[in-house]
Amino acid sequence: MRNGKLFGRKKTIKENYFDSMLVQIFMLVINTACIILTAVFYDDFFGSKHLMKIIGTVIAITIIVILSLMAVFQIRSIILLLMDYEALKRKDYITVIGRVVGFKRNEEPNSQVQINDTPIIINQDTGEKIVLRLKEELLSGGTYKFNYLKHSKIAELSSEYTKE
Repeated sequence: MRNGKLFGRKKTIKENYFDSMLVQIFMLVINTACIILTAVFYDDFFGSKHLMKIIGTVIAITIIVILSLMAVFQIRSIILLLMDYEALKRKDYITVIGRVVGFKRNEEPNSQVQINDTPIIINQDTGEKIVLRLKEELLSGGTYKFNYLKHSKIAELSSEYTKE
């Protein structure tokens, strides 16, 4: 999949929504399993010497805290997605015409390839800045018509758009 296209076609808001939900639930399950395994078996990972046991306990607690924080962010994302479920079912999207002023994440970390998948737009009607989650090729400075979900900000490019 590249640029939001799966086998040559654009992905809809509904497809992106369920992809995001599936990923968040999967990561939450993995995090929870890692927390449980770390809590239950941390003693087996480290030697029985007193100093190693203390260091092992500190490391295990650190790992559990980090994984717990990640789980909290995943739960937050799942809640935001659930808040948008009714709107998704009714196809009650927010439609906005906005100008792309930049991108939140502009480069793929490993290859430094420009991905432009999190556009920051300025709503032409209100002047509000909105960060959307969209997998489309957009030009910075271009004006487009977007449909998006209120809480999760998952968006799609409307069939009507204009470029400046």
